[in-house]
Amino acid sequence: MEYLYFVLPLGFLIFALIDSGRFVEYDREMCRGIKVGSEVLSPDLEFYLRNLSSDVLTNQTTAFIKKRDQIALIQPITGLLHRNLGLWYIGLVDLSAKEIRIDYRAPISGVLGLAIIVCMFVFEAFTGSPNEVLRAIFVLMAMIPILALGHVHSKRVVRRYIEKNATGDE
Repeated sequence: MEYLYFVLPLGFLIFALIDSGRFVEYDREMCRGIKVGSEVLSPDLEFYLRNLSSDVLTNQTTAFIKKRDQIALIQPITGLLHRNLGLWYIGLVDLSAKEIRIDYRAPISGVLGLAIIVCMFVFEAFTGSPNEVLRAIFVLMAMIPILALGHVHSKRVVRRYIEKNATGDE
């Protein structure tokens, strides 16, 4: 039983390293991770992605815009240690849809790890007593704004990367 407390975190760490490494590789399949949000893409950015004739590669393919047929994949992460606040997202745009939206996707290990951490904090605050239900709810309510800020920031990083490439700013 003592080994369980060592093996499970070590196993999750190995899974997270493999998952996050595969998540940001250029030569991978187009759809990856878990969809965590979506929004309508501006007409200017839609025009840019539709007329993209070749993939955009920066920083030795760690940040890229990859287009295959009517799907564009936007990956703004510039290095293994350069992550944005909270989860890191990639953008996926289906240019064949009626309403062109950008889907924000996060690595499976990131979403799973975040869920485990949130549950640990909530269950630590709630030990079974009816009086501690309010304490557990308070802990959860305190975490929601932090998670929301991370989500907003991560979406902004993806949008800024597309905008920077669309306008030609470096």
